Amino acid sequence: MPAEEIRKGSARMAPRDTLPSWLRNGDFETTDSAGAPADWNLFREGFFDDDPALARSGVRSVRSSFLYGWYQDMQVPVSPYQTFTLYGFAMREFADERAGARAPFFRADGSFVKDSFGFSPVDAAPGAYGAFWVPLEVPADAHAAQLFLRGESAQAWLRFDDLQLF
Repeated sequence: MPAEEIRKGSARMAPRDTLPSWLRNGDFETTDSAGAPADWNLFREGFFDDDPALARSGVRSVRSSFLYGWYQDMQVPVSPYQTFTLYGFAMREFADERAGARAPFFRADGSFVKDSFGFSPVDAAPGAYGAFWVPLEVPADAHAAQLFLRGESAQAWLRFDDLQLF
């Protein structure tokens, strides 16, 4: 099967590369004036690396702990109970680590609605980048969200690159 085509049974589906992503700077290649990843905010424990040997593509990637290292604020066009999927690539150190995300959702007036959490296995051996998919259900009344990157357990320091949210 060609890499640019996804098949489900005999029906053809849109290639992931052509789906619009709600994330900005999901490859971390654009930096702000301080040299940090543009459109991303550091929260608690996280690192940003400018090293092509550590990136899946390009030269930049981020690492997040289970304490939510990096996040992005988003205005999301939502319908009640639709599901977004965080898709991308992660590198882990240990075989039992999983990539994860947290998405707190907010109403138009800024009040909190609910948190959505998800985890995914990483489709590669430790030390190599592998694909992951984290589904996040959108609650009714949601107008905006934040998206936090994380590992699943206390020892997890996953490296993330080439992320999309669709």
